[in-house]
Amino acid sequence: MVVLAAVIVVAGTNLFAAVTRPGSGLDLGGSARAAQVHDVEVRRLIGVYEAKIADRPTAPDLLFLAGLYADVARRTGDIGAYGRAEQAVEQSLTIAPEYRDALVARAQLLHATHDFVGARDVAEQVLVLQPDNPDARAVLGDALLAVGDIGGATETYGPLLEVADSDPAVAIRTARLAYLSGDAINAALDADRALQLALDQGVLGTDLAWYLAADGALAFDLGDYGKADERYRQALEAAPNYHIAQAGLARARAAQGDTAGAIELYQRAIEAVPDPSYLAALGDLYLVQGDGASAEDQYATVELIATLADLNRQLYNRQLSLFFSDHDREIDRAVTLAESELAIRQDVYGWDAYAWALYKAGRITEAAAASEQALAWGTPDAVLEYHAGMIALTAGQAERAEALL
Repeated sequence: MVVLAAVIVVAGTNLFAAVTRPGSGLDLGGSARAAQVHDVEVRRLIGVYEAKIADRPTAPDLLFLAGLYADVARRTGDIGAYGRAEQAVEQSLTIAPEYRDALVARAQLLHATHDFVGARDVAEQVLVLQPDNPDARAVLGDALLAVGDIGGATETYGPLLEVADSDPAVAIRTARLAYLSGDAINAALDADRALQLALDQGVLGTDLAWYLAADGALAFDLGDYGKADERYRQALEAAPNYHIAQAGLARARAAQGDTAGAIELYQRAIEAVPDPSYLAALGDLYLVQGDGASAEDQYATVELIATLADLNRQLYNRQLSLFFSDHDREIDRAVTLAESELAIRQDVYGWDAYAWALYKAGRITEAAAASEQALAWGTPDAVLEYHAGMIALTAGQAERAEALL
């Protein structure tokens, strides 16, 4: 029912017998073939609909074309494809201003490009017109979570829970909410349910890889690097060019001491999407190997990204701020970027990036206050606790620092 899978940073499951058991019905080779066929077909359809619209534009055709562009953006990280999708949606709404499916698509695209307040406002507009619209309710909950309103998100998701046992997109949202709220056990169980539902419904290709990568991310955060490695490998079997799985597997390999393997995987991910976090991690791995020149090349690329178009900065503010803070480079810029991110996204990770930048800037009292906000939801993330612990240590709170670290 819910067609938009929100960008989930961490989600997962403990029970994957259906994935690993012989005869389970999961054909990852078939999924990889499906991903290749899907890519070819999407590009073919884009050509068909672009020509059709050039001849006679209609609101439904424009909306369908927008969906194709958005699919390309989601799978490949092509930011320009988001822009083309937004243009098609706006053209659709110019023809039919109250076209509810197009309004939902507008909200989804605003969320995907990190205009969370805009996504919230448009989703609320749809729900006034159609209170039982599940897609508008889903994107509204996602937007509320991004702006830091966890109570509002929980309430908004509520009516969707009736289908949580049949809709993997709803189940993965409950997993995300549980994790952010500090309930790692139920986050794992809900994500397991989401994956199993996706399998039961025949999800293949990048969509299946997305659920597998989500499990890998949670396994990594819980310290199970072997399981994370396995899930990311399965994700790449399902969709061999999926950059999120390539980068995730690189991270798992690095954690297990396979620096050379991690470098190769990050290189592949960066060929698809030059995400600042991928570039920074690759640079760090070059440093581990003693190759300072190659590390500086990666860091210089990250700094270049910070100068690019507004949409790039909007999507990557958080990663860029953390890069500058982690590497003790341009700390004032790290603070500014974190402030820009916090202006649109007041979740625990926004507060954490801000706290860490303030800490590196020597503004310890402000950093401690921001760090309290980062820990407020009880999210069981070691990075949040490490940053908070270092801030507490510098603030002279030895007992608190010891507990956190």
